[in-house]
Amino acid sequence: MLSDRLRRELQRLPGLQLQGLGSPGQQSGLIAFTLEGWDGQALKEELARRGINIGANGVNGVNYTPLDMQARSLGSVARIALSYFNTQEEIECLLQALAELAGNTRS
Repeated sequence: MLSDRLRRELQRLPGLQLQGLGSPGQQSGLIAFTLEGWDGQALKEELARRGINIGANGVNGVNYTPLDMQARSLGSVARIALSYFNTQEEIECLLQALAELAGNTRS
């Protein structure tokens, strides 16, 4: 439920593209995405400065999913891993931070 809601909200952010495959309602709590103008690792670091922890597969991270990332020409992706411990407030905080960063570019 949390990841479905988050995916819907993320799709509304300018410059953000979900990178996960699979059918809606059949996806896990792991959400891979790219944000225009941001490298996945730089985005992870900026969110960490704001107290938000996400993961990233960057240039070196391609080793974790090389076939998929290379086939889709993805140099880096940011990754959100939700669990039942996450709260609506945490999701709102993440969405607000990403909305702010969508207006600021940094590679």
